[in-house]
Amino acid sequence: FTNHYTRYVEVAEYGTVRLSRPENAGEGILEGWELNAQTFFDFAFMPTSLHPLGMSANITHLKGENRVPLGDGSFGDFVVIPGLSKYTLNTSLFYEKDGFSTRLSLNMRDTWVNWYGEGLEEDKGFYGNKTKARVRLDFNMSYDINENFSIYIDVANILAKPFQNYTVNSVDLDGVDGPLDAMSYRYTQDIRDEGRYFGSGFRFSF
Repeated sequence: FTNHYTRYVEVAEYGTVRLSRPENAGEGILEGWELNAQTFFDFAFMPTSLHPLGMSANITHLKGENRVPLGDGSFGDFVVIPGLSKYTLNTSLFYEKDGFSTRLSLNMRDTWVNWYGEGLEEDKGFYGNKTKARVRLDFNMSYDINENFSIYIDVANILAKPFQNYTVNSVDLDGVDGPLDAMSYRYTQDIRDEGRYFGSGFRFSF
């Protein structure tokens, strides 16, 4: 795996320079599982009116770690792989009949690490940047007028939850007991207010 790491480099002209540069991480491991299911509610005991109604869902659990490069050719402890969420969930409820279709889709993604910083030597906690867990809900409806033309309506990001990155500095102090033994500081870095998006139009094919 390759990621950006913060380094302090001695440059003859400028002295100590703080750089963020890509480096190859050390050995790592990635494991997990995924469950998928999809069905229409066309079971014999269901009313005929519900047979075009369906549902799909998948959930993924991943656990991955690799060793952080220390900048001198050696490698440190195992840490969570950047960009990797522990849980990801996608589910949709849809209806399809006689050229008409509609779908409501939910996507949920757990918190993930963007990058690791270079903390103080006495720090033994997490120091770096994360993205807050995300939830997104989208809606789509379309109708095929004939085999060549269809119309559609889209509503994206219905919940309009903001996208948020934040920097964390968790400090574990040796020889200190009580509340000061483990302190965590969180600083908001980036908040993007992603609003709802509405769209409509038609498609044609020949």
